[in-house]
Amino acid sequence: MKKILVVSDTHGEYRNVVNLIQNLHGLDYMIHLGDHAEDADYISEITGIKVLSVLGNNDYYSFGAVQERLVFNEGRFRILAVHGHRQAVGFNLTRLTEWAMQEEADLVLYGHTHFYNEDRHNGIVFLNPGSPTIPRDYDRKKTVAILNLGEYIEIEKVIL
Repeated sequence: MKKILVVSDTHGEYRNVVNLIQNLHGLDYMIHLGDHAEDADYISEITGIKVLSVLGNNDYYSFGAVQERLVFNEGRFRILAVHGHRQAVGFNLTRLTEWAMQEEADLVLYGHTHFYNEDRHNGIVFLNPGSPTIPRDYDRKKTVAILNLGEYIEIEKVIL
């Protein structure tokens, strides 16, 4: 089983993510879904955790150094990771669903909205971990997510 921390939209403030990683055991790696993707490098330097990251709409300093999307296999699952701004996720998941179907993804990770969301449709699991720094959820709680990938996709919402 793989245990993966999913984070998005840190916007230069990553101390609470570092604290979480230092207090968790058994994390295999972290995926940063953009908007200050360079924070993923700082988090990695401080904690030693391996990171994957994608480019967000506010990643001026990472442009060219970080990919806009990642598509990879983790165990039996095919994962698509994007920030979401180019797929207009603030309106709906239609474009993102189309991308996911083209990539034959089982799991889609996206950010941009700062709003935690788990959704399942068309046989695909969608996850937005919210934001650990600038939440826009109704309850304004800072969030990230932990994926446990084994036989099934299990998602744990973490409130910071």
